[in-house]
Amino acid sequence: MKKVTIGALGLALSAIILLAACTPQATQGSTASEASSAQESSSTSAANADPVTLEFWDMLWGPDAYATAAEELSAKYTEVASNVTVNYTSVAWSNWFEQYSTALASNAAPDVATGGGYMPFQFAASDETADLKWIYDEWKKEGTLDDFLEDDCEYWKWNDKYLAIPSDKDFRVMIIRKDWLDEAGLSMPKTWDDVYETAKVFSKRGDGIYGLTHGAHTGGTGTVFIHFFGANYGGILYDKDGNAKIDNEGTYAIRDFLLKLRNEGLTPESVATQTGDDNVKLFASGNAGMIITNNDQLKTMWQSGFTKDQVAIVPPLTAPNGNSYSAVSRNGQMIFEASQNKQTAMEFLKWFNENSEILWTEGQRNNIPARISIQKNDMFKGDFREETIKSYAPVGHQFIWPVTHGIPSASYVEGQKYDMKLVQGAYTMNDNDFKALAKSLNDELQATIDDMDK
Repeated sequence: MKKVTIGALGLALSAIILLAACTPQATQGSTASEASSAQESSSTSAANADPVTLEFWDMLWGPDAYATAAEELSAKYTEVASNVTVNYTSVAWSNWFEQYSTALASNAAPDVATGGGYMPFQFAASDETADLKWIYDEWKKEGTLDDFLEDDCEYWKWNDKYLAIPSDKDFRVMIIRKDWLDEAGLSMPKTWDDVYETAKVFSKRGDGIYGLTHGAHTGGTGTVFIHFFGANYGGILYDKDGNAKIDNEGTYAIRDFLLKLRNEGLTPESVATQTGDDNVKLFASGNAGMIITNNDQLKTMWQSGFTKDQVAIVPPLTAPNGNSYSAVSRNGQMIFEASQNKQTAMEFLKWFNENSEILWTEGQRNNIPARISIQKNDMFKGDFREETIKSYAPVGHQFIWPVTHGIPSASYVEGQKYDMKLVQGAYTMNDNDFKALAKSLNDELQATIDDMDK
């Protein structure tokens, strides 16, 4: 397995019940060898065809076991197309975007790739992402397009092209000290007001104990303003036509809510500057009763000694405007337009996606599979992802909602740390200055939209 240093630039950046509609393998637990006979009939890679070598760069989506499982799965493709060799490269998250950009500039891009969540859209702005409509059409003909939620498929469609196929997703969630909740005789919070009232009770447990903690730095566990509360509210960055709308009532509602918590001492004094790691440490040390973080942090809590009776995920909240969405980040698998073997690459990628269950069962992948059939695997029963799959996945929206598909400008939002700027502005600015900040970011975003998305 080849190793490439490619880092974490942080660009990864519907109704309440989403309709189902989008991939294959409705059967559970299939393997590469079981699927090979079905794929052979439609593949153009016959045994007597010319040899083809595909380069596949794949991010490290878990521990080293993930890369091992993904490489072994890729190697099995020769059982389907004996003339095709897949060179698998495991890509680290340091400097990953620069690595891809350099490869494209030097005509050395891989055929197949995964990367940050917005990578397919960002490269599509310069026509460097291939259209994968063929894969979706094949799944439609096979009658297997119902193994994804419809939104998970349509999200990847931009300018009449399907830029990626769904692989997995992760969510921003609220984790709570369930034992503190039970001791106080309180019910699980359902609204923002419930969170406030619960935070008041938790903060009374002693000095240095806070009701709620979150990070302020954009990325990972620090995306609270736009990603958690903003998505829950129904989106605060864009309107349905993809224009900027940061200067809106939702932005100010979030600011007022966070400021109320801080002013009453229900969040840490350092909340405006603390990192995601600071956030997790505070909760893990017993100094906070609720935390906004990534869904996989529940696994970390359980592994560190907390029991399932002590910490749990709070189901999606109902925002003041009545919306009850969750914040999702989707990841996809793509092909570069520069590939000299696009059809063969699509055939391989379709097969790889259909047989990807092993990436979770053996590869220990943390994120939630996009495939509904894989979500039904017994490994998810009682798992740290179970509640997220049950209550968060059906109402998951990207922070760009109500735009229903990815857009290149979203990577700019991530890269320019809009979330951090809004969080810190909420805690440090007066009303007029915060409104000026919101209007300034709105104008800046609109200029980026006009440049990248139109």
